[in-house]
Amino acid sequence: MAAQYPEVLASVPCYCGCYAEDGHESNLDCFIDSFGDDMQVTEWDSMGIS
Repeated sequence: MAAQYPEVLASVPCYCGCYAEDGHESNLDCFIDSFGDDMQVTEWDSMGIS
């Protein structure tokens, strides 16, 4: 779901406190670390898969 709707997650603030530790600015940062040029996920955040 995170990869299909990144714009939705980007609009939701991070609520778990990882902003202080990891610098996450939105819920998207809790799941996805990076996108490729084609907007496909190239790296998942370990928090989102645990």
